[in-house]
Amino acid sequence: MDYGLSARLGDGLKHLPRDPEALKLHVGCIGAMTVSEVIQLTEMLHTIGAAVLTPEREDDELETYTTLNRLFGEHVWHDSENEHGVVKLDPLAPTSINVADTEHCHQPHTDDAYTEKPATFMTLNCRVAAKSGGESVLVSGADFWGHLSLGELNILMQPGMVTMGRRPANADPDAPWKFTSSIPMFWVGKESQRLNMRWRCKDRCVKEVAPEALDAYERLNQVALDDSKRLIVPLQPTQVLVVDNFAHAHGRTPYAKGEARVLWRKNYFGNGELETSITTGVSDYGVALDSLSAARGMFD
Repeated sequence: MDYGLSARLGDGLKHLPRDPEALKLHVGCIGAMTVSEVIQLTEMLHTIGAAVLTPEREDDELETYTTLNRLFGEHVWHDSENEHGVVKLDPLAPTSINVADTEHCHQPHTDDAYTEKPATFMTLNCRVAAKSGGESVLVSGADFWGHLSLGELNILMQPGMVTMGRRPANADPDAPWKFTSSIPMFWVGKESQRLNMRWRCKDRCVKEVAPEALDAYERLNQVALDDSKRLIVPLQPTQVLVVDNFAHAHGRTPYAKGEARVLWRKNYFGNGELETSITTGVSDYGVALDSLSAARGMFD
């Protein structure tokens, strides 16, 4: 089904709200969303780039994926996924060093940044919420490129500027990388002509930053660590966070070691029913260039 919203909604800048309540989309049951509820989700992802599906009931925990699979299409393979394509994020059985380390923030990142083809949409299904802390963190991609010059953006649109990887949980600092990727940090979608983003904060999953990109990357890292730029999104069991993975970065606040917190993650390439109804990415590329050119002119 084509929900036909792209032309009506326009293709402006995606920026997150200040209030996490504004992301909530109340639905009867995610596994049986109505056409009206899907249209509301489509509009939120098209204009804001994020939504928290908040169901009144959950008839079957796996039925949620009947809807998500239909709307968002093929899922992104992960070596730790189960038979349903779901990756269980649980510090008692961690899939990465950041899942294992609960006492520190999992700093903002876009998912699958260590791959050659990152997910278009990231979904997090809360099963067990931490008693204190462990909230999701979102940072607008608009806050990243807005701190770049036009020249720096052009540098970061080249491959090989930032190499990101993934390490096994509890890996030794000298252990070999499991996966790495050096695709551009920003690129323009061929069909959408929108600026897309790939991001990883400066942590043990950043393997190398090219010298010509270092100043820009360090500045963007400070943006990602700025509390004033972060939207804290607490998730409760059965709620599902859906994020445009090309528009925003996400992370997690710390919580106590040994405390229960379980989320199910499943990422998608976006080639499902909503493929033609949602335009992904931070901003129209022409708008981004005009904004950066205008900003540079202010300082000339």
